[in-house]
Amino acid sequence: MRTLFRPDAPIPTLVDAGVAGKKRNSHREQFEADGTVPQTFDDHWNNPDVRGWLHAMQAHVCAYCGLEDRTLDVEHFRPKGAIHGEPPGTPGYWWLAYEASNLFLACTACNQKRKGTRFPLAAANPRVAYGTRLLLEQEERILLDPVEDTPVEDWFHLNWTDPTCQLLPAPGLDAIRQRRVEDVIDFFNLNMDATVRTRRSKAYESAVRAANQNQWGEVRCAAMRHREHSFVARFVLIQLKKELPTPEEELEDLVLVLWQDLLEQVKWILDLGNRGKEPAPQDVRQMKSYTWALTVLQSHGSPAQTQLVENLLAARLGAEPIGAIRFHIVRLFRELASP
Repeated sequence: MRTLFRPDAPIPTLVDAGVAGKKRNSHREQFEADGTVPQTFDDHWNNPDVRGWLHAMQAHVCAYCGLEDRTLDVEHFRPKGAIHGEPPGTPGYWWLAYEASNLFLACTACNQKRKGTRFPLAAANPRVAYGTRLLLEQEERILLDPVEDTPVEDWFHLNWTDPTCQLLPAPGLDAIRQRRVEDVIDFFNLNMDATVRTRRSKAYESAVRAANQNQWGEVRCAAMRHREHSFVARFVLIQLKKELPTPEEELEDLVLVLWQDLLEQVKWILDLGNRGKEPAPQDVRQMKSYTWALTVLQSHGSPAQTQLVENLLAARLGAEPIGAIRFHIVRLFRELASP
C-alpha cells in the first residue's frame, strides 16, 4: 500500500457533459424512474484522459501491492456490479462506475485475482445502497483507500531487523485498526506473494544500504510516492529522522518519468510506421494516456507547481532534436489543447 493524492484537474470523459458523465446520469435517472439497476457498463474508464489522470496520480505502480507494472488495469475500488459473497441480485455500487474517486490503477493479480468483485465490510455493518449513498463515508469497509486513509505510514510498519521485509500493523494502533491492517495484508497477500515480498525486500535492502553509505539522495529518490515500494524507503527515512522528498521534488521526478514513458512510446509507434506496421490500439491509447498525464500535471496544483511542470516540459522538448519524434509530441499536445 502507499499514499496517493488525486489530481484536481477535470477529466473530460467523466464530467457531466462527457461520454461517461452522460452514461452515469442516464443510469441514475433510469433507476430513480423505475428502479432499474444497470447490468452492463461501457469501459469509458479506459479512455486516454481517464488513464492519463490515473497515471498522473500513480505512474505505473499498483495502488495495492506496490509493484511497478506496465499493464495496469483500471480498477473500481467499490465494485460496480454484483459483489462477491452477496445474495444473488444484490446490486453493487453501480452509481460509482464512472466516478474518479472510485478508480485506481492496479496490477492484474490484485485487480482480477485478489480483489475482483470482493469488498468486505466489518461484521454486521450494512452496505450502502444508492438510497443511502450520502452515508458512504460512514460505511465500515475493511479495505484501505490509498487516498482517503492517509498517510499509509500511520497504518503499516516494518521490523527493522527482518531481511524478508514482512509488513506489520503500525505500533500504537487500537485493536480494531490493527486487525483491519492484518486483514488487508492477508487480502492482498502482501506477505505471502513471492514476487511482491522479494521486490519489497530488495527495495528495502537498497534503501538501508544507501542509508549506511550516507547516500540520502538515492534513498529520497526511492521514497517518491510513484516509485515501486516507496513505502520502505520512506520508512527508512522516517526511522532515521531524515527529510522526506518535498512535493516539488516528487512532482519533478514524476514529470520526468512520464516524459520518458511518452518519449519511448512515440519512438515505438514511429518505428512501427517506418516498418510498414500499424500500432495496436492499446499502444496508441497508452501514448495518448501519457500525454494526458503530463497535461494533468501541468494544470494541477499551485501556480508554482504548474510553472515547474511547464518549465520541465519546455526543457525536455527543447532538448529533443528537430525531427519526427519532436513533431509527433508537439502534435499530441496540440490535439489536447484543441477545443
